[in-house]
Amino acid sequence: MSRITMAILGMLVVAARPAAAAVPVAPTAAAAPSAAPNPGAVIYDIPIITVPNFDPSIEGAGMGGASMAAFWQENPDDWANPALMGFHHGLRYGYGQTQLFADDVQYTTHRFLAGAWGVGVAMAGKPWDSVGHLRLSYGESNATDEFGNVVGPFDSHTDTHSIAVGVSLLDLASSLAVATGHEPIALSRRLSIAVGHSWKDFVVDLAPSGTASGALTGEGSNKDYGAIVRVTAMDHIGDGLYEPSDRSRSKLELGAAYSRLNYDEDGVVEYESGSTQPLPDLRQAGAAARLTVALPSSGTGWQRDWSTPAIALGVAWDQSDIHSGGLTFDYATHVGGELSLFDALYLRLGHVSEDFTSVSGTTYGAGLSIKHKGIVGVRGDWASYPGPGGIAPSDGRRDRYGITFFVDPFRVARGEL
Repeated sequence: MSRITMAILGMLVVAARPAAAAVPVAPTAAAAPSAAPNPGAVIYDIPIITVPNFDPSIEGAGMGGASMAAFWQENPDDWANPALMGFHHGLRYGYGQTQLFADDVQYTTHRFLAGAWGVGVAMAGKPWDSVGHLRLSYGESNATDEFGNVVGPFDSHTDTHSIAVGVSLLDLASSLAVATGHEPIALSRRLSIAVGHSWKDFVVDLAPSGTASGALTGEGSNKDYGAIVRVTAMDHIGDGLYEPSDRSRSKLELGAAYSRLNYDEDGVVEYESGSTQPLPDLRQAGAAARLTVALPSSGTGWQRDWSTPAIALGVAWDQSDIHSGGLTFDYATHVGGELSLFDALYLRLGHVSEDFTSVSGTTYGAGLSIKHKGIVGVRGDWASYPGPGGIAPSDGRRDRYGITFFVDPFRVARGEL
């Protein structure tokens, strides 16, 4: 399959998770697009429903893609639910890479996250181009004119620039109370309610002018919103996780979330040719739970500085639907879990079933984090995710890799390092 075909396929994924249904089709495995011809619908021999999704969360991919309610992740999946940013603390830079289709077809992510006092922001190319981006690159191709003459090489790609803001309402109110000399809000230890919003711009550059196909370039934008509620149903740990203890203690947290991606019905990708590509309205609901067990510990030694004396198990589930033209189609079901050992080693397992992309199977993932007192450190993550038949790598799976650098400047300023 040529890179040009892959490049044209890429126009169908500018909406990330729901991109496979950029042109509404019937929810059957053999469905094919029937919309009027436009750059986003020219997919040649590949059914529109087989185009994969590209959520940037590698941790979530290891959990079957079930990350929109996973409130505990250090790298919150703001793409699936911007409200998760309300739980983020510190500064983080994350880089990720996934091989798609052929060796030179890559999805790369550069994300910056910042959060404090119940407010978090995730940036990938917005508000400035220099603060990261998400790029689906198809490698270098040789362009030809209408007579078959080589015009020259060009790099085809689809860029997504986004910014997400999340606010944990009670955490913010409690932080403001402390800042003004009052006691923290007691309810914030048991209940968190977060809301979030994101803004996304899409830039498609698949072929320059003067080629046989003509210029295949376009731009578009859309918006997402989300909410999440987290309840601490049981807490025998409190702030004493690192305190000396000769017995085990536990903490149970429950969460429920909802998000809506591309909710602006006027949001489309507009091409220079005058055609447009709709961005599908994806609505997601999910739930998650996490049990943390603090092990007996002396509270001293190198273990306190480089690990957390606890084991945690988190599980998550989400269901998503596409809404288009007054119709609702089942899009995907994701379920998975993560086992955290001493906040240093992470093991993930999940299952994905995506009707519109013909993706179904088991997912795997792992992560390793090296951090000093939880203030500064680095972590790496890997995930293996099934791909759709016909356009996945030869083994039918995609390997995803990521690395994150992080620091909490406020704790550094307080001299805790």
